[in-house]
Amino acid sequence: MKSLKFVNLFLFFLISGLSSAQDKPVIKIPDILGYKTLKCDFHMHTVFSDGQVWPTVRIDEAWRDGLDAISITEHIEYRPNLKYFSNEKVIVSDHNIPYEIALENAKKKDVLIIKGAEITRAMPPGHCNALFLTDINLLDTQWEDDGTGKQGWMGSGLLINNWQEAFYEAKEQGAFIFWNHPGWKTQQPDTTLWWQEHTWLFENNLMDGIEVVNGNSYYPEAHQWAINKNLTMIAGSDAHGPIGGKKRPITLVFATERSVSSVKEALFDQRSAILSENKIIGDRKFLDAIFFGSITIESFIETSEGYQIVIQNSADISFELSKVDGNNENISIPDKIFIHARKSTTVEIAVAQPLSNSKIDLKFNVDNLFVGPNKGLPVTISFRIDGL
Repeated sequence: MKSLKFVNLFLFFLISGLSSAQDKPVIKIPDILGYKTLKCDFHMHTVFSDGQVWPTVRIDEAWRDGLDAISITEHIEYRPNLKYFSNEKVIVSDHNIPYEIALENAKKKDVLIIKGAEITRAMPPGHCNALFLTDINLLDTQWEDDGTGKQGWMGSGLLINNWQEAFYEAKEQGAFIFWNHPGWKTQQPDTTLWWQEHTWLFENNLMDGIEVVNGNSYYPEAHQWAINKNLTMIAGSDAHGPIGGKKRPITLVFATERSVSSVKEALFDQRSAILSENKIIGDRKFLDAIFFGSITIESFIETSEGYQIVIQNSADISFELSKVDGNNENISIPDKIFIHARKSTTVEIAVAQPLSNSKIDLKFNVDNLFVGPNKGLPVTISFRIDGL
């Protein structure tokens, strides 16, 4: 079994090395509203906390997945892998090491890397990531035991009265702070709650964003909190093991340029959305711009029954449309339309009698673009039939 694991690990590193000789893959989501759409993952771990890969591997994976920026966010207070390091004292003394190890590879692969860490506490307040740090070591505040003998990163037996100090220090360094996996069953098994401690963080400007998607989990409650409290929406892979061929959830950042400083400015300005599987979650203005920036009308042809429309989608996401009320009663359109990613889709519409004007408006919801918890984006696709 050990030899098989070694072979798999060897093949993984071999594939990662070969990828550097190829062109970097591209995730096709359009630039919008005068901004560059950057693809980012701000939540992952390595062997320096409880992950299973070396920091340079996270850079190779980001390159392979077409990402622009990542942050390696090790648990500051929970690092079970340290027992495997021969020089444990050196590793323990400096939380900045994972970033420093990854930095050279990031420069070679043209991947932006942001210095970050995970402030790891029991609920409340739970786990939070701090990005754009200058010295992670200063966030390592002292732990206090409540005398029960329970020493755990998420156990209720651990009393930490000074968790606020870590947040104050992060903010002193200019960090962008977001709440991780608020609906994580290990910490909130029955229902996803906003605690008094989160109100304190929010009111003291110590919470700037929230993970609406973590790994395979979507938290509608967090989505609504983000809307109500004007928090930046974040998605994170929270990767611990190697990231294989599956698509990770990513944060789309709408930045003025491709730089760490521009990513920071955009996050503080709530210019983000989430790409998860075949869904995009975010503010209506961003989703509307992505949808109409992705589709073009290739042809619009009159037929014996009405019209045939060919729609080209240049993006790496398919759009799932449902007909809504308010359409012209003389026009028959499909109840559902699936506009395939990077393909052309033909749509047939029938017209019962001659139209009184030269414009056709088709009203839909884009069911997989979420402007609210499980609420699709309303759109109107318009066509002019002048000259037909």
